[in-house]
Amino acid sequence: MTSGKLKRRRQSKTPSLQAVQPRAGPSSASTSSATYQAHSSLPHPPQHALWDLLKCPVCYNVLKDPVTLSCGYVVCIDCMPPYKDLAFVCPVKYCARPSHILLRTAKTDVTLLKLLELATEAMTDRSQHISSIAPQIRPIRQRIEDALECTICACMFLDPVTTPCGHTTCHRCLLRSRDNSAFCPTCRTRLPAYSSLQTLAVNSAIYAVLSRLFPEEYFRNAREISQEENDETQLPLFVHTSVAFPSIPFAVHVYEPRYMTMLRRCLLRPQKRFGICLARVPTEADQAPFQQLGTMVDIRNVANIDDERAIVEAMAAFRFKVISSHQKDGYHTAQWEQLHDLSPEEQSYLERMEIMTATARKFKARNAAASPGSTGPALGPAMFSLGTMIVTQGQAWASRSQGSSSLQNTKGQMPEVTELEMQTTEDIITNIRQFIEVFRSSDTAWLHHTSRFGPPPDTSNAFVWWAALSLPLSEQDKYKLLQFNTTRERAKLVMTWINSLKQKWWFPSSS
Repeated sequence: MTSGKLKRRRQSKTPSLQAVQPRAGPSSASTSSATYQAHSSLPHPPQHALWDLLKCPVCYNVLKDPVTLSCGYVVCIDCMPPYKDLAFVCPVKYCARPSHILLRTAKTDVTLLKLLELATEAMTDRSQHISSIAPQIRPIRQRIEDALECTICACMFLDPVTTPCGHTTCHRCLLRSRDNSAFCPTCRTRLPAYSSLQTLAVNSAIYAVLSRLFPEEYFRNAREISQEENDETQLPLFVHTSVAFPSIPFAVHVYEPRYMTMLRRCLLRPQKRFGICLARVPTEADQAPFQQLGTMVDIRNVANIDDERAIVEAMAAFRFKVISSHQKDGYHTAQWEQLHDLSPEEQSYLERMEIMTATARKFKARNAAASPGSTGPALGPAMFSLGTMIVTQGQAWASRSQGSSSLQNTKGQMPEVTELEMQTTEDIITNIRQFIEVFRSSDTAWLHHTSRFGPPPDTSNAFVWWAALSLPLSEQDKYKLLQFNTTRERAKLVMTWINSLKQKWWFPSSS
């Protein structure tokens, strides 16, 4: 329960002496606008309207021992038809529900019993002179509002539904409670399956009372809750032990109650997505139990194993960075910003600059080795000046692609030229493909799992992501790929891992 909801609850308990216009209620509400207007001039809730709202749609009398059906209609217990093996025909003629949920013993609606008692008391007070009951107006209103309070969130009902045991809660609160417990939060009676609770209709009588007697509070809370749940700036986070890479399918087994709640809320959003972040050990500087960089995934399919577990099939979309985070019902949500790769033109430019810079550095190193005691370059002043210029212009490459400020190491010296720096991006990716193909065709057990990621992608960027998932590396090592914004840097890191594996393992001669 959020502090905002508590604040709205406290404000709604303040009695309003001004008449409010009614909002449109459910079709089952039996009170017309004319009935409401007849009592709207009174300086307190229209008690006669409350009586009109608590009538049985079968016998049209005031409800007696009301029973709420799964279709949302409320009938007297005497108006219930005979049933056998939980099957019966709804007594309400205009009910369109094909089936109903009911326990073997029909339970009366606890909330409606309270409202009937208050309506009886209010009508007794109205029979007296208005001046004699003026001090009692506010307590009656408060007691009516207290009867319309959810036992889970302690706020006024929103989309009230009634369980087969006769207790009413907000629909969202009931589903969230069912994720954590199979029993009613009030009486501890075992509840039906989650899928059955999802089909429960809003209690027509209680909704009519809320929308007619407390329209401002009810519809204001409905708007605020809807805005909170559809706020796209707050991204639900799934903290996982594996990383997800863009453009690669991702499957996850959801079994924790908090993540089942998160998943069901995601499915109700216009964009059915959530973020995957790699789990980490919190530190003193950063208490978050997950890494700052993550991957957005779009839900493609959900296979519900039972009420407590589900298999989610998704497609990873893009990288993002967590700006700030907080907890909501046990799981984390975050404000985020999307991370973009450099444009193809920028990546091509940086690739040329790195190759030219590496070539110039190699020439300078070869020149120094050829004439260690000479004061002038062996390759001539022109070549030496060209190499110096290329090296100087290439200083910005690392800061744009890797986040470093310079190509120099901590001692102020140029790092040693590597073979990967001299190769083009396509050559590096070709070498990665050859390595993968050799071991996919051999009896290498650790590469068999790559089938769950699908066939190798055709595009260079997607293939690098796919190849990284195929390697037997720790998830912390794979997480490093999310820090780069160029395909070349990711390909170089993957090839570095492959070269390291080649030095440690025995390989067939065909490799």
